[in-house]
Amino acid sequence: MNRDKLNFRVILRIGFSLLPILFGMPTIAMVICAYNLAMSFVFCGPLTAFVSSLSAVCISMFFCSSYGVGAQLQGLFLAIEAILCAAACIYAVLFKKSFYPGVWLAAGGFLVPSFISLYNDAAKAGMSVAQYLTQLPLEMLRLQLESVPAELQQAGFNAVAVEKILEKVGEITVMVIPSMLILCSVVIGYIVVWSVTSQLRKLPFGIKHSFSHIRLPRSMVAVLALSLILLLWGIWEELSYISANVFLVLIFLCFFAGMSFVDYYLRRVIHGNFIRILIHIFVIITATTTTMISPFINIFVIYALIAVVDSFADFRKLSLEEEKRGDLDETEKRDA
Repeated sequence: MNRDKLNFRVILRIGFSLLPILFGMPTIAMVICAYNLAMSFVFCGPLTAFVSSLSAVCISMFFCSSYGVGAQLQGLFLAIEAILCAAACIYAVLFKKSFYPGVWLAAGGFLVPSFISLYNDAAKAGMSVAQYLTQLPLEMLRLQLESVPAELQQAGFNAVAVEKILEKVGEITVMVIPSMLILCSVVIGYIVVWSVTSQLRKLPFGIKHSFSHIRLPRSMVAVLALSLILLLWGIWEELSYISANVFLVLIFLCFFAGMSFVDYYLRRVIHGNFIRILIHIFVIITATTTTMISPFINIFVIYALIAVVDSFADFRKLSLEEEKRGDLDETEKRDA
């Protein structure tokens, strides 16, 4: 690692990584920028990383200014998200932490500034964050329903009933907005940390991780079961609100853990990452289509159940692999 010389090529790379902002893809720009910031620190040192971070702020604000007056603030928040996500990766690498602490830190680094940005926009509109995120989609649905031909209305189309359904959907959506924000942050944090660690895994200070090794701890399954019981029990409205969000976050994590279980055995047959990704996408799309025919064929529930069972049975014997890896690490430390 060269920690003495300022590398201006990295700054150019930061500029190119933020180009998706101009095409309406700020999240993709943030992920690529965070990756480049972390790699600039690892391979070029803190000076280049610091200058790159300042460049990310300036370039992000400049690109976002093309969307109008006041959009520079969005560019500032986007750059802060990238810097915090990169800092989480750097912390995990420097202090030799495991993969998941880096993911949780990166998720928090994305969640906090993105929520502040949403709160700022919602306050300007005189709404809460939940109302700000749900009002526009619901209004678009209402406009589409208003354009229903008169023939359908005469055939029994009940606009009043549909309006009540929309109101209920709006209430449920507002209730689960916190879990949706957390899940998006965890996914983005995972992508950023994985993209960095995948490039460093062959180096001595690299962090080892594979998507096929995701396994839920039993404590998480216990919390999932407790949140479901409290949600169905529904004694207090506030408790139901909290349990619903906890349940949604954990059930989505179960889904990805189940997908990881399937990917573990797919790797034994198919070695190409791209082909396996296509298979996962095909299975999910096909299963979603069949769910419309029969709700009992639900890939989401199947994957979640697989993850719950595997958390206790450990069919892949991942705990044994972790113990062996720990023993090897201790041996290497004693030899050193």
